[in-house]
Formats: sequence, structure tokens, C-alpha cells
Amino acid sequence: MRARSILLLAVPLAAGLICTWQALRLAGERRAFADAQADAVLVSNELAELKSLDAASQQFSWGARPDADVLALARSAVSAAGLPSDTLQGITPTGDRPVPGQPNGGVQLREQSVRISLRAINAPTFGSFLRAWQEAAPRWTVTSIELAAADGRGSRQGVFTGSLIVVAPYAQGGTP
Repeated sequence: MRARSILLLAVPLAAGLICTWQALRLAGERRAFADAQADAVLVSNELAELKSLDAASQQFSWGARPDADVLALARSAVSAAGLPSDTLQGITPTGDRPVPGQPNGGVQLREQSVRISLRAINAPTFGSFLRAWQEAAPRWTVTSIELAAADGRGSRQGVFTGSLIVVAPYAQGGTP
């Protein structure tokens, strides 16, 4: 009888130990799974940041000023927007300056800016041009837009002359 009593105590005790061991193991695996999920989120965020930085670096010119033919880019945008070629009135360089707030020495960040003038446009066609410009010239960012009535007094037809300033950043004195 004594062996049977011991067996009756040992079996539940062994089962309890096994259950406790399994519960501890499961808790550890859940912690490891939660840690792995947190790591996956961090990696995903870092990957998104790297993609963003890569996209930004592709819109940045190292070395000499951006040598893209702005006139050709503007003509391409006019054409892509479905506008007549005489909509493009002209291209005027407006400056090349250092980006403010830089430390002295090393790579110097600069901005080249250009004014693009358009004539006989309305708001929807101007929007079409801006969308086409963004696709044709991703390095050039629109920083200023001016619209004026085409006849100088205010147009009932909503026809305007427009100009925009576009800027392309670049770096001098270094390589990527």
C-alpha cells in the first residue's frame, strides 16, 4: 500500500512539474516571439528610412552644378501636359547660392535656381504642367509660383501668365 500511496503522490507531482516546465517554456517562447516582432518593426522602419534616403540621394547632384538642360525639361513637361509649345515663354537663371546654415569646410551644399515663365494658361493646365514637371525633372523642386491675369486687369476667362522658381541642390567639394 505504501508504494501505491507514493505512486499516487508522485504521478500528480510529476505531472505538475511537467506542466510548470511547459508553461515556463511557453512563456519564454512568447517573449522571444514578441521580441522578434519588435525587431521586425524596427527593421521595417529602418528599411523605409533607407528607401527614403536612397530616393533623396537620387535627386541630389554631386560635384558640378546640375547640367540638365532645363529648357529641354520644361519643353518636355509642356508637351507631356498636352499644352501648345508656345505656352513656354522662357527660362531665366535666377541664382546659384550656398545653402544657408552650413559648417565651413568640406562639402559645400549649393542651390541652383531657375525661373520658368508660361503664358496663356488656366488653373487646370497649370496644374497639368506642374505634375508633368515633377515627373520630368525630379531633381528640381518648385519653390515659388506666381500667377497674373494675362490681360493685366483680371481675366474673365481665367487665363493667366505664370512663372515658377525651381531649385536643384548640389554639392561641391566632395563625392558621395
